[in-house]
Amino acid sequence: MTAGPEADTAFFDALGAVFDKHPQAKTRYAIGTARQEAEKLGIDFAKQHAVARVEGSRIITSFHDNDGGEGPEHSLACCEWGFVGGEWKCKKKCPT
Repeated sequence: MTAGPEADTAFFDALGAVFDKHPQAKTRYAIGTARQEAEKLGIDFAKQHAVARVEGSRIITSFHDNDGGEGPEHSLACCEWGFVGGEWKCKKKCPT
């Protein structure tokens, strides 16, 4: 196992304490790994973000450079954040 509670025990123990302190957050957030996107697709979340769209019963995710350009994804809500350079930044935008 290279990710998850078995691999990063102290990290997940600390997150568990945060969820215990803020129980309402348990129903709104889940912890995931971005390892597959980084390794298989070469995504760098410091330079790129994801945009999700719904097609039937599937959620399709595409990746775009953080160029600041205005596009349809800018009207979407952020649904995944990453802690980059000491601050939380949007990693993925999703339809509302």
